[in-house]
Amino acid sequence: MEHSTLIQGKYTGTGYDDLDFYIDGAGKGTEIYVLVTSIESCSVQKLKEKTADLDKIRGICQLNGTIDLVMTGGEDYAIEVAKKIYMRTGSQIGIVKHEGQDTANLYLDLREALGIVRREGKMYHLYNPKKDSLEARIEADLSE
Repeated sequence: MEHSTLIQGKYTGTGYDDLDFYIDGAGKGTEIYVLVTSIESCSVQKLKEKTADLDKIRGICQLNGTIDLVMTGGEDYAIEVAKKIYMRTGSQIGIVKHEGQDTANLYLDLREALGIVRREGKMYHLYNPKKDSLEARIEADLSE
C-alpha cells in the first residue's frame, strides 16, 4: 500500500512508505525486527552513524516522531543491537518482531513498545503482543 501526504502543494511519500520499502527489501522468509526510539532522543543521521559497523541493518527511517531501524536476524541479535544503540546514544529502544502485520498495526506496536520502555525505565523492551497489546491488557483487566 502506498501512502502520500500533501506538502507545499505536492504529494510526496511518507515514512510509512520508507518502512514498507525496508521491510520488503529484507526478503520474504527472513526474521525481521524493527527497533524504535524517539526523535527527541536521537536523529536518523546519528543512528546511521552509530550503527554503521553493525550488519543486518536494512534501513533507518523517521515515522511520526519515531526513528525506526529495520533489521534481519534473530531475537538475540535484535536485543544485542538494541543494547549497543543504547550504549552508544543513550536512547531507549523498543523492539518489535515483524510478523506480517500491516504497516499501521506495526506502527502501533512500535509506539506501544516505546511507551513501555519509557514507563519501565529500561534500556530496551521486546514487545510481546500476547501481554503488551491493548487488547491483551484489557482482557487481563477484565479477568481479574
